[in-house]
Amino acid sequence: MTVDPKANLAEQGFEGKPQASFREFVAWLGDRLGEGDRQTLAGISPLDLLSWLEGARPTGEEFAKWLSEFSGVPYVPRLAKEEFERRVLPVPFCKAKLVVPVRGTGSRQTVVLTNPFDWELLEDLERTIPRRKKLAILLASVGTVARVLELGETGVQPGGTEGQVVSEEPDTPPQDRRSGDRAYTPERDPEKDHPTAQLAMTLLGRAVAEGATDFLIEARESEAVAKATIAGRAHELQGVPLETGKMLVARFKALAGLDVAKKRTPQTGSMDIRIKRKLIKLRLSTAPTATFENLKIRVLNPAAGAPPLGALGLSRDQALALHELANKDQGLVVFVGPSGSGKTTTICSLLTEVAKEDRSVVTVEDPIEHRIPLALQQEVRNDPEASFRSLLQRAIEKEPDVLFLGEIRGLTSARACLDFSSSGHLALSSMNSSNGATAVFRLERLGLPRAGLADALTGVVAQRVLKKLCPDCKETRPITPEERILLGPFTADPPEAVAQPSGCSSCMATGYRGQEGVFEVIRVGRRMSDLIRDGHPIRELREYAQARGDLLLGDRGLQKIRDLTFSVNDVYRNILLEESIVRSEEPDLTLEWDSDLADPLEAFDAEGHPSAPVMARSKILVVEDEEGTRFLLDQILSKAGYQVVLAGDGGEALLKLESGSIDVILSDIHMPNLDGLKLLEILNQHDIHTPVVFLTGEPSPGFEARGREMGAADYLRKPIQRDVLLACIEKVLE
Repeated sequence: MTVDPKANLAEQGFEGKPQASFREFVAWLGDRLGEGDRQTLAGISPLDLLSWLEGARPTGEEFAKWLSEFSGVPYVPRLAKEEFERRVLPVPFCKAKLVVPVRGTGSRQTVVLTNPFDWELLEDLERTIPRRKKLAILLASVGTVARVLELGETGVQPGGTEGQVVSEEPDTPPQDRRSGDRAYTPERDPEKDHPTAQLAMTLLGRAVAEGATDFLIEARESEAVAKATIAGRAHELQGVPLETGKMLVARFKALAGLDVAKKRTPQTGSMDIRIKRKLIKLRLSTAPTATFENLKIRVLNPAAGAPPLGALGLSRDQALALHELANKDQGLVVFVGPSGSGKTTTICSLLTEVAKEDRSVVTVEDPIEHRIPLALQQEVRNDPEASFRSLLQRAIEKEPDVLFLGEIRGLTSARACLDFSSSGHLALSSMNSSNGATAVFRLERLGLPRAGLADALTGVVAQRVLKKLCPDCKETRPITPEERILLGPFTADPPEAVAQPSGCSSCMATGYRGQEGVFEVIRVGRRMSDLIRDGHPIRELREYAQARGDLLLGDRGLQKIRDLTFSVNDVYRNILLEESIVRSEEPDLTLEWDSDLADPLEAFDAEGHPSAPVMARSKILVVEDEEGTRFLLDQILSKAGYQVVLAGDGGEALLKLESGSIDVILSDIHMPNLDGLKLLEILNQHDIHTPVVFLTGEPSPGFEARGREMGAADYLRKPIQRDVLLACIEKVLE
């Protein structure tokens, strides 16, 4: 049926959800189209309907009429732009999902859409429209809706996918935030007065004003909680009803151009926003659970310059060594540490301090975190012209004096840094590795020749970031016998007095205020190059650096215990535990090559990931939020010959699972964002049957029983026992 053009469009909508069966519609459509189309329709899902239409015989208008005829939802042949009510739904959401709210008064909110079988979309619409109104729907062709929303005739950008915007109204938030052309300005948003929009900007504004590095929305029992990570600690901003939390998450997803209807799959995205005239970059990632979609937003201020090196926690000698490395005409300097340890901040601080007008600096970053004076900074975007490969190639073609590559991602970027530094230029980059010496073997593991590394590498900088004890309330006391035992393997002269956290009003009763780095700076001279070239193990490289006077991570951590900056427990868990592993057993970081490969480099793909059958054993995903334990598991399993993939929580684990096959998941239970039990629940919902072994310090038998009921393959308790762990993995793999 077709709407009456003379009547009020808003009053002609179909109330509620259509009762028509999608499978019956597909059968009906197949009978109408014939045998050839019936075969292409087999197994199609409701969400694939419009994609199927692109290559099908019926026109968009004809297909919309058929949908209307079968479902009973009235068909709209023409739709004027003036009918578009912009205050009901976020404009990016409308463009992504091809829906148009219609202007009107009364008790109904009519929405024109293109697919009446998209049940998740209908549920989102029911939750999002004003509560006092009932949802009513109309049907139109993709072309009709796209013209109103000022998309292309097909509703997609040429060469793109559904929901990518071609043009936008001046006052609407941009869909593709990665372009950097325009930032979302809340004051100019037509939906700014919507309660959800107001609450979202209020909470985000508070987090930014308080200097937060992350803004989070998480579920907690029957409510959702907004948090801000300030100086490394999460502070609760406000609790809201669970449904309100879902609307807040949907709001931020829509602004960043994410698929609002996709709630069971992790998503990542970005957007630029102006808060009090300050440009802020937001990096969003979602972590779905059974009942909620947790959201984490990383907050970046690209206009802010990096802090001076002296404020980061380097010793005077370490700062001078960094300056010496950065002022060299050629060589490769690699900064290593776990994610979030401040590697990019250190590099930007260094380049800022050594900047010269007669020295060209080009960067390739994802994202740009700090402004570097006199540098040409390029940001990776979801655009073929601004992809990582394209920007890297153009940066090298410019032949700058200094190239800063934000992160070594694989063999391509590692080889580019090596070649660039070997041709008379200086290259700086970062990678995830535990310390300076292990970085050498990580690069070799990617496929770089050891001799080439020995010749090009001029320095390696390792770092950690720890929480500083609050200077106003920290308690100084004599060292305990247990702490002497902990520090005994690392120093013959432990301090007599140490500090511990207490809590006061200035530190919000946490005992900590601010963060500070712990560094090791290793300059690679002739002797160190020879040790690398000759294949000496990690332990010997570190012993040589320490003997010549370099401060390693453990040495610097002990200094800060003596200075009462950090507690013994924090330094041991975050630094010394790894040091003990490196000293006690040398990890074998070599690969077992397939004898049929003429060149070992052929065993890697374009981004440096090992291609089968390079690794001799199975792949294990380790999900653990505590860095020291994660490192220990990595070392034990790697030495046993397994491929190891690391994740800091359940949300990150889901992303890792999407990128490749995993044979066993070894997961902690208690983790931020998404815990181990929720991770297993999501895997079960999606029929992912990868064996899960829980590893936790939780003594409660209730957790073990619950895990086994959900299908956990085994359950191990901390502290880690190497033989027990390996026997368990072998048993599960059998």
